[in-house]
Amino acid sequence: MEAVVLKTLQPLMGLDRTAGIASDRRGIDEFVEKAVIAQSAITIALFDRASILVPWSPSTFRRKRELIEPQRVQGGIRPIRAEARRKLVSAIAKSRHWLAELIAGGRRTRTRSRLRKG
Repeated sequence: MEAVVLKTLQPLMGLDRTAGIASDRRGIDEFVEKAVIAQSAITIALFDRASILVPWSPSTFRRKRELIEPQRVQGGIRPIRAEARRKLVSAIAKSRHWLAELIAGGRRTRTRSRLRKG
């Protein structure tokens, strides 16, 4: 929010962009009476001028997820083979079942575990 206020005030008040944070803070203290944050805007009340309404929205904290493809793909991306997919899905199902048993508290001996494994 402070960056939005500074960016808005720099051209209006002649604040030096290279002066540093301490100088910017003095500029804000000198010109700004208060800043009110609303859902879609920031209202900056100045001491010697009318208030300024700056459109604003908070940044999201959710990371954007997307598929990253290799840069050099020859012949396009191939789907997983049917047999490999079957093995993968079967392994995931077995691991989920095993995890559910562990969470439920089912006690298994090593012998029972070996018998079920196959």
